[in-house]
Amino acid sequence: MIEMLIPIALFTMIFGIVYVSRTAQNREILAAIDKGMDPQSVNLNMFKKKNSTLKTGALLVGVALGLLAGYMLINVTSMDPPLAYMSMSFLLGGVALLIVHYIESKGELENPSLEI
Repeated sequence: MIEMLIPIALFTMIFGIVYVSRTAQNREILAAIDKGMDPQSVNLNMFKKKNSTLKTGALLVGVALGLLAGYMLINVTSMDPPLAYMSMSFLLGGVALLIVHYIESKGELENPSLEI
């Protein structure tokens, strides 16, 4: 019975996230119409972040390097495999995202008017 609840909960969470984001966009458009603005002028890309490809790629590279570091940690120490894999994946994935943040902030300081 528990095995069936996990996929149901997963799809329910995904549906909830999509529903909330769509209703937020709809409310923003309706608020613009109420104020007399053109609905086409509303920025609907509020959920699309800059450099999403760079962030995704850096995160995946960081997680892959974390899995490799976890494998090496298991061979060097007597740490439990799940703990080694998860801790190194999260650690190096976070480091990769910090590097991307540094790159983005450095780019914004150099070119403040340029969209990155």
